[in-house]
Formats: sequence, structure tokens, C-alpha cells
Amino acid sequence: MARRSRLTILLDESLAILEAVGIPFEGLTARRRVKMAKAFLSVAGMKPGMAWMQARADNRLRSRDIIRWMNEHLEENVSSGSYDDIRRKDLLLPVEAGVVLKSAGNEGAATNDGTRTYALSQEMAELLHAYGTPEWSAKIADFLAGRDTLAEQLKRTRLQQRLPVTIGGQKLYFGPGEHNELQKAIIDDFLPRFGHSADVIYVGDTEDKLLFLQEEKLRQLGFFELSHDKLPDFGNSVWPTSAVCSGPLLGTLMLRVFGPAGA
Repeated sequence: MARRSRLTILLDESLAILEAVGIPFEGLTARRRVKMAKAFLSVAGMKPGMAWMQARADNRLRSRDIIRWMNEHLEENVSSGSYDDIRRKDLLLPVEAGVVLKSAGNEGAATNDGTRTYALSQEMAELLHAYGTPEWSAKIADFLAGRDTLAEQLKRTRLQQRLPVTIGGQKLYFGPGEHNELQKAIIDDFLPRFGHSADVIYVGDTEDKLLFLQEEKLRQLGFFELSHDKLPDFGNSVWPTSAVCSGPLLGTLMLRVFGPAGA
């Protein structure tokens, strides 16, 4: 087994720390996670070979300084012109979670102020100093005590934004988003008006591809596994209905019509 580099170990540890303090990783690509970790390490003044005890709360960096640190110490090759990505992407979640302070030392700085700096919160710096020591478990428990983490906040928001839909007497919930709003409209509005005597046999939510599935009816129709991404010839007994807002196809809703179409 290949030995992990010091940079890989540092990145893995930083991601473990960010996840432990409630930074949500859902929906982030591997690359986005790495960029977030490297931006966070830059703000902390960390590079391979350093111990977490050396993380700095007084390290105030501008976006361009963060890019420079990433390029010089964390094996990045980011253009200096990409400084806006630091604010919009790489440090967005750590800032929202309060573990990285924006406008450190200058709370009144405008969003586009080139002199605005980022720094670790004092609490976060102290927590980092305990990582890898016997005190870590107690320190992270104290840090989280009574704290509403960003992951919890976003989860609660998603639950509040869920879209209720009833299929065959069963109440289900779609996640938020234009695509699922369209799927709900197909079931609630299109089906009652145009799908006379129709029955939903499958609907895939963007968060759950098998949200509703009537396997027995699919087998009766000679349908194979949905993961094959191909539809058999159903003749005129099934309406394959795709809910597409824009961009690539996000999901498929199929309506089974009992009897020939137009009958």
C-alpha cells in the first residue's frame, strides 16, 4: 500500500475537522472539498509537516494571500485572478458556519473590498490546537454544546422546503427545486386532467431515485432494472414522462394507462 503524503494526511485531517464542527459536505464534489480544505488550511497558516497546535487565529489573509499560500505550500496552481472563488466557493461554508471570520479586524468592510481579510475564529483556533490529542473529544463536545451547526440549519431548511405529493393514497415528499416542482405539477395537475384511469408506477426524486416504485407492476410490464437507463417497448399502455426544467435530464416519471391510449 502506497504511503500517504504529508499533504494528503493534512487534507484528510482538515476535512475530518470541518465535518466534525458541522460543515455539510452533501453535494460537494471531491474537488470542491479539497479546495475548501486548502483554503481553510491557508487561513489557519498550516502546511504539511506542521502540527495542529501551530494553527493561528491571528493569521489574517486576503483572498489573493490565500491563493498564494495554496500555490506555494499546498500544491495548488490557482490563478491569482480566481480570488473571487475564495469568497463565493472555497470559504463559503466555513464562513457561514462561523469557524472562519470574514472582514477580520474590519467588520464594516464591503464584500468587494480588496483589503478584507479572513481569519480563524478564536474558538476554532483553540479547537484545532486539541486535534490529535487526548483532549479532542472533550473539546469538540464543548464546541458543539448548544450550537446549531450549519449542517443542522441546512437540513432543517430542506425539510421546511419539501414538496408534499400524494400517490395512490401514500403521502411522499420531494426535495426542493424546480425539477421536483415540475414533477409535483405532473402528478397533481397533469395526471388528473389528461391521464384518465392512469396510475403512477415509478417516480424518482432528485434526492432519492427510487422514491416511489411499484415493482410488481413493473415486472408485469416486462420492465428490467431501472439502473439500466433504458426503456422497453411498452406499446400504448405506458406514457414515459420526463420532467425537464433545463440542462440534463434529472429524473423520469412514468404513467401507466390501463387500456389503449385514447380508449
